[in-house]
Amino acid sequence: MLQSLTGINKGEIALEVIVVDDGSVTDNSPVIDQFKKSLDIRYYKKVNEGVASTRNFGFSKSRGNSWDLSPMTTRFRSHISRM
Repeated sequence: MLQSLTGINKGEIALEVIVVDDGSVTDNSPVIDQFKKSLDIRYYKKVNEGVASTRNFGFSKSRGNSWDLSPMTTRFRSHISRM
């Protein structure tokens, strides 16, 4: 998913990516770091407090006024397993 976002013509839209890790035992920062040069991406790690809390946390970090929620757990895990 992150790879597909790098191909968007950012001159047409303002795009920020916020990734909230809510208690994973896996360190996802190496995956995020790969996209920092091509995306406006921020990574936050927090204690697992449930889906609603995690979404609200992500919203609070956003600079925009419209959102798309994409649970990426399986995508990150599959990417990390190939590293």
